[in-house]
Amino acid sequence: MKKSLLILVSLMMLVSPAFAYTPDDPDFMCAEPGTEYYERGKWIFDEQFAYFGFAPVFSQYSAIYWDSERFGRSQVSGSSIDMAWDIERGDPSVIIAIIDTGVLWDEEELVGRLFLNRGELPPPGVDPVSGEAIWDVNGDGVFNVMDYADDERVGDENHNGILDPGDLIKAFSDGVDDDSNGFVDDICGWDFFEDDNDPEDTSSYFTAHHHGTGQAKNAAGQQDNGIAGCGVCPECMMLPIKNWDSFTVDTNVYGLSTLYAIRMGASVIEGAIGGINNSGTCKDAFKEAYDAGLALFMVSSDINSANHNYPTYLDEAIYCSGIVPDTYPVPYVPFTSYFRDSNLTQYGAKNQISFGVPTGSQSTAMASGAGGLLFSYAKKMGIDLHPDQIKQLLTMTAEDVLPVNTGFIGRPDPAQKGWDQHFGYGRVNLYNALEALDNGEIPPVARITSPEWFYYLDPEKDTLSISGDILSAGNGGVVWYIEAGYGIEPKESQFHVIASGTSTGKDIPLIDTSLDKIKEIFPEDIDFSSYPTTPDPKNPWEADIQPNRHMFTVRLRVDDLALETYGEDRRAFFLYHEKNLHKGWPKYIGVGGEQSIRFADLDGDNSRAKPPATLGRVAKAML
Repeated sequence: MKKSLLILVSLMMLVSPAFAYTPDDPDFMCAEPGTEYYERGKWIFDEQFAYFGFAPVFSQYSAIYWDSERFGRSQVSGSSIDMAWDIERGDPSVIIAIIDTGVLWDEEELVGRLFLNRGELPPPGVDPVSGEAIWDVNGDGVFNVMDYADDERVGDENHNGILDPGDLIKAFSDGVDDDSNGFVDDICGWDFFEDDNDPEDTSSYFTAHHHGTGQAKNAAGQQDNGIAGCGVCPECMMLPIKNWDSFTVDTNVYGLSTLYAIRMGASVIEGAIGGINNSGTCKDAFKEAYDAGLALFMVSSDINSANHNYPTYLDEAIYCSGIVPDTYPVPYVPFTSYFRDSNLTQYGAKNQISFGVPTGSQSTAMASGAGGLLFSYAKKMGIDLHPDQIKQLLTMTAEDVLPVNTGFIGRPDPAQKGWDQHFGYGRVNLYNALEALDNGEIPPVARITSPEWFYYLDPEKDTLSISGDILSAGNGGVVWYIEAGYGIEPKESQFHVIASGTSTGKDIPLIDTSLDKIKEIFPEDIDFSSYPTTPDPKNPWEADIQPNRHMFTVRLRVDDLALETYGEDRRAFFLYHEKNLHKGWPKYIGVGGEQSIRFADLDGDNSRAKPPATLGRVAKAML
């Protein structure tokens, strides 16, 4: 067996794949023979294979497509980001807000990609004739810390050996809110965790150590600098916002961070967090961000379960999960597929997009960079993309994870043609998304706005009322359909049209009907007033009972008539009658019942008050 494995690996190393754009970054393709930075002994998991649009050398003969269209071809390992860079590498005016643990100031992959607030800074240069400020002193097309390289007012203030935004914070913080935005000296982001203007990554929790720095590097780390790897959108800028130092965060603080990102002109928000509550502040902030045109990429979390993590399950969030090879993380063992749930990230009814990385955090960072690339290219084309169109471009062009391609080692995760709860719409193909944009194949806006996720409906007294955002990308109108199917992941043939129309608009009523049509799609043996008590026959290892027995899925499909493009959204609800409810119950409060205690010096006496926990958006304080 060992001899056969050695021969197989040796044969693999003799073959070189056809490469797309290869950046000048040593970690990018360090395990691919024939490339500049190939290093003997490096393993495929040492390189950025999740970016590739080709089959890496090691897996060319072991990981094979088995579907009829690609039968016998080697599986592509990643999201074709290397090919996407031939179309677009980012625009410095597109800002990705990294709301996380902050960033390390001495990280060379980041210093040139961090957004600086001109409103709180003196210009690095002045025109001697006109007296006008010069911001891009070195003429590289972007205003960043490098423009202060020859500025005598700035030195290595934080003594880390490089010029970085932390030096500017120390050099130019004067205690004055020069831009009158309510944040004094917010030169490079803000720290909402410690409420100051220095969002340095000092995360203390051992598994979250420098988490925000890693997220920033994956989203938009520097490219072609001969150091390490690179980010997905290497020419976008990033706004560092610190709001926690562990994996659990008060979503009120995340909401405040989101509002700040809007005010500072961000286009994309990255959020790799697990909220300890579902606060009204965060819900309002997400709605405001979405209405302002921001795309919000949120982590699936890393608990390997189907629990409903907030703020990921807020309406506006785009859900990001990770997938891996079927032998991960064992090194030097040939694998048969790149399409396995990572056994770490979440799965469930909202799963939307996947990247070939083991954690939900890494997937969220890559998705944020992908959003930045799409916004950048749309800007160059003069197209004002809606955040839902960003989601549609990523989901509708994704590579579907088909059951025949999920490999043979171990137990494959359940998959089906089309959407499924372990892989969402599939693995992102960023090249396909950019190419669709380049070809003018812009999808319509297709978004269900109500009821909220997992809304509870009583079959004896409620009606199904659905509203949504439907906007055409062209000038020829749309046709939309509301479909319903039983369970968490109905097959295509199991969806039934229950309404259709041609109306467009924001948050418009789409259907208001009795639940009779919905009850018809349920199996005949379903008792709508009894709890499930038997194991789930489809996934018996995932739950003791059938948690989705009373669940149904509603799908909104929108066809753009002029552009001949398509968009969709889906949402899952429960149909159940509780026999023991008191009159007037259940009561829908719209937020979580848990709230975090926050301390604040409300009256300026240098003593922090203790606001008691309340529901929703109301704050009370004891002084």
